[in-house]
Amino acid sequence: MSKDKVLGAALFYARLGWRVFPLHSIRDGVCSCPRGEECESPGKHPRTVHGLKDATTDEVRVRDWWKEWPDANIGIVTGVESGIFVIDVDPKNDGETGFDLLHEDREFPETPLVFTGGGGRHYFFRYPYAPSDGQEVRNRTGVRQGVDIRGEGGYVVAPPSDHVSGSLYLWEESANPRTIEPPLPPEWLIEELSAPATYSPGTSSGRVRPEEILAGVPEGTRDTTLFRYACSLRDAGVRYTEAIELVKLAASRCDPPFPEELAVEKVERVWKTYAPKDLKHMALDSPEPTIEGNDRTLRVEWRDRQVFAGITSLRDNSKGDVTGYLRIGTYIFGQPKTVTEGKYNFATVQTRKQWSNLLTERCPGFDWFAILEKLCELVIAHVHRGEPTVDLDIADDSVERITYALRPFVVRGQPNVIFGDRSSGKSYLGVLVAYLVALGREGGILGFDAEDPLYRPYILDWEGDADTMKYRLRCLSKGLGLPPKVIPYRRCDRPLFDDVDRIREELLDRKVDFVLIDSLGPACGGDLNAPQPAIEFFRALRSLGISSLIVAHNAKGKGPKSVFGSSFFENLARSIWEIRTDNDDEKIARMGAIHRKANFSGLNPPLGFEFRFDDVHGETTIRRTDVRELVHAQGALHLTTRILDLLSDAGKMKSPEIAHELGEDPNKVRATLNHMKRQDRVGKEVKGGRWFLIAEEPTYGIPEEKEERLV
Repeated sequence: MSKDKVLGAALFYARLGWRVFPLHSIRDGVCSCPRGEECESPGKHPRTVHGLKDATTDEVRVRDWWKEWPDANIGIVTGVESGIFVIDVDPKNDGETGFDLLHEDREFPETPLVFTGGGGRHYFFRYPYAPSDGQEVRNRTGVRQGVDIRGEGGYVVAPPSDHVSGSLYLWEESANPRTIEPPLPPEWLIEELSAPATYSPGTSSGRVRPEEILAGVPEGTRDTTLFRYACSLRDAGVRYTEAIELVKLAASRCDPPFPEELAVEKVERVWKTYAPKDLKHMALDSPEPTIEGNDRTLRVEWRDRQVFAGITSLRDNSKGDVTGYLRIGTYIFGQPKTVTEGKYNFATVQTRKQWSNLLTERCPGFDWFAILEKLCELVIAHVHRGEPTVDLDIADDSVERITYALRPFVVRGQPNVIFGDRSSGKSYLGVLVAYLVALGREGGILGFDAEDPLYRPYILDWEGDADTMKYRLRCLSKGLGLPPKVIPYRRCDRPLFDDVDRIREELLDRKVDFVLIDSLGPACGGDLNAPQPAIEFFRALRSLGISSLIVAHNAKGKGPKSVFGSSFFENLARSIWEIRTDNDDEKIARMGAIHRKANFSGLNPPLGFEFRFDDVHGETTIRRTDVRELVHAQGALHLTTRILDLLSDAGKMKSPEIAHELGEDPNKVRATLNHMKRQDRVGKEVKGGRWFLIAEEPTYGIPEEKEERLV
């Protein structure tokens, strides 16, 4: 099948509003995944990390996926967001009989129809409920023998994907989405969809006898039979952990043995999808819950009790309180349902009593106080535990040296700050850095070096808007003659610390490894002169674990320039650059960048840039300049640099003459000269005491080898 045709189909489905994502494909008769011939679901499982959670209708993202995996099969998510559900008929499990029993001679509507390549059929229907209805078409296996439903939380393989049989998934010529829209299901089918979810096919009672399962199941019936067995264990009130062991044992006695990890997945699916017939069977002596997450976000599950807790915005307060936003829910209704949610203090007993009463009223049958007691114990222990201790083995030479995402402005994995006066061009410089990061190796221009290139930047903007940012990026692309890039952007109105959980989830989904923050003040919120907002901001930023460039404003007042606000803004940043600009012409900005702080290296020499803004043609051109030409940057240059420049122009001079010419403290000049002498950069006459230059001055202009490229 033509790769262009597969991409075209994926884009067509996305334009219909059906959320799509890439699946593994069939290569030489086996799955393209690492399991190869051992894969139990060849060509049917996701290529992306988060599977169907990654699904989208964004055409740019779809093109990126099929550019990375041109032969990928197509997955279509079913459920309310795509607006469809699918009836899946599998003839290998006697689906023809099951399908006849499903509609029992009632008129079956004409729908878009897919032939799966393995003899099966997919009937596409419009999703009958709105999100506000509180109803849903759920994924269900065994509605009838060999008949399944793919609804909320499910997906199907779509044409023209490859099937392991060597055939293709194909639309029926006269019944495809180009010729017919998915219809709403008839009333009788909606009733079937609303039937109790605990139905298990195969015997008159819906149960499967354990002795039959453990006696061995032949290939071709293993999948369905083990699923029925898990359903019967659920109905019988068997504990989750015991069900796992029983189904694993049954899987091992199949002929041939069924993969253990797939057997466990069936138990997990049954326990999350179906409720037991009688809640009194729920095991109240369940083992320790599972807990996963990070410093700010946690998820705790009691699988046997079918209870889960989600915690976000977790905070350890100075008064001893541990607070967060808590969501308590249960699976006993067939799908995850929230019982209650709100702000919660995990350190007070009174809160537990109040929540326990509310939960008991809304969902009786559980010892909610005991559940909350255990939850609070786990959360407080998690907060107090902090990061694990590691042994620093200095003999281990495998640790990499400090690298740059984009030298010299972005130290990899660290918070980097640029600051300056209003209208200094610092935000435009930040956008330029984000664009060069997105270009990867191509971003190594204008004296920047993409030595450890990143490709997935993200812009968090507290000051501007998406249209302004898009215009700047387009002007840079045209002016520099470099290809356009799609950069994710989010307009923000809450402090980073309060919004970091949702931001982290978005960054993980997009695999972001660099973020531009514009600007520091509104991203912190609160009194910027107090230490707490700065500490909370950098704590939130640290939890993201990625490289960052933060645009900040200048502190007012006389003396050396600094970042506005608490000293912690400078103390917790790893690299800081000051931006000074000459703006004599509104169409031209001459900018000097002076390195003020470096935790991992020596200070870099200052940089000079000239930005020319052509709004008529929508272009921004940039060239490197000599930073010494900038009037406003002169006083910001390091004293060493200014001494080297002076001696280069004036020749030999005495220390007091140098101090007078530069307007600096004579003692500071004398100490700097002695330090430069130890570095063999300057010398001093034995007679006369005049200082002279013996080292080449640093280069601030454009390297010769890049002149031609920039032109």
